[in-house]
Amino acid sequence: MDGFALASGVGSLVFAGLCYSVYRNMKDVAIHLKNAESLDVGKDLLEKIKSAPNHTLDYVAIRGDAKALESTLKTENVPLARLLIHRTTVYEHKSEWVRSSKVWHDTKRMISSVVNHVSFSLNSANSSHRVIVDEPLSMSGLEYSRIYNKYDPLNSLSVSTNIVQWASGEKTKGIQTIEDGLLDGTALTAVGKVTLRGGTLKIKHPDTYEYILSKLPLEGIIREKTRSIRRWKYVTIGFTITGGVLLLMWLYRQWRRRSQQVIGGNRFIPPAPPPIFDKGFDQSVSEAGEEQSCVICLTQPRNVVILDCGHICACRACATQVDTCPICRAEIARLVPTYQS
Repeated sequence: MDGFALASGVGSLVFAGLCYSVYRNMKDVAIHLKNAESLDVGKDLLEKIKSAPNHTLDYVAIRGDAKALESTLKTENVPLARLLIHRTTVYEHKSEWVRSSKVWHDTKRMISSVVNHVSFSLNSANSSHRVIVDEPLSMSGLEYSRIYNKYDPLNSLSVSTNIVQWASGEKTKGIQTIEDGLLDGTALTAVGKVTLRGGTLKIKHPDTYEYILSKLPLEGIIREKTRSIRRWKYVTIGFTITGGVLLLMWLYRQWRRRSQQVIGGNRFIPPAPPPIFDKGFDQSVSEAGEEQSCVICLTQPRNVVILDCGHICACRACATQVDTCPICRAEIARLVPTYQS
């Protein structure tokens, strides 16, 4: 029990430290987002970046409609969909036999995930200005639109295959194919570093801050970050309190165990030496007689008084190794030695 409390307490504090690191990083991101300027793609953005040092805006939020620079992506399952980013994920649905509960449990395992994209830009609805998005797959915060979801059950397996699956404890039930992505024309907010080179505006990964692409406006992104920060804060506090309580419990048990070995104030009772038997002596009987021998080891004389119950039933070596009286099971507060003249 003591080892479990110590390990759990240390583990909780370590996990709390990791959670605090995530919390601090997200809080820094939220601070930078609040300081970022929100701009629409258009003439105002162009004039602002021309007056900026090196024609660079270090961290701004750009709002515009996503448009492909050339042709869009197509998919066989949804021919009318025009995609800028396309992700196809295939899952295998299985049933596994759980021996402990003796039931079949449904599970899902990802077989493959393929992502394709084309170059696109954020365009103004009222002008011809645009900002090219650099490395969109490295951006965080984007939620794809679901365009296709189909489950194909496997009902035509051979008898031998079914027998093998039953024997192995795993049965394949079906294959699920999911397609999602970013549709052409979606209004997006990109947060990053904007540069002007050769008359072309481009948003890139900032030097130190988070690179974000989201369907939400800047205010919505900040609200989502604030909610996440609050959740990580509560998780950090919870694991810190849990780890602290477990460590205090472990320290209290150690202190209590040591204090029970102290009798008569601060005087420590050393363990009694092992009994020495002569040849031919019956070791099952104590030197002091069977009625006066320790009820635990049955060899040494009873030489301590157990308080608060007052029983004299054990030797000092055995009494220091137990927490309760062997006779009445009362908790041992302290031990007082007895002396016979």
